[in-house]
Amino acid sequence: DKVGYFGSAEGLQAIVPAGTLVVFSSLVFHCSSANRTDAMRRAYVTQYSPQVIRDPAAKVPKHLAVPFLENGSNIYDG
Repeated sequence: DKVGYFGSAEGLQAIVPAGTLVVFSSLVFHCSSANRTDAMRRAYVTQYSPQVIRDPAAKVPKHLAVPFLENGSNIYDG
């Protein structure tokens, strides 16, 4: 079911068993149907930004942003 999508492209359905990990770009239009179980549906979101995402007031990385590359070299030591 393409809830909220009104385009003409057919699209692809990824029907997977409960507990399956599905990985895709955040640029991909996606959605899921309602969770009809008593179990919590979990999501793990990780994104990459070529620029450090900084808190403009504090001039430090914002929230949980962790710089790990600089000029193509790993700078993360955690």
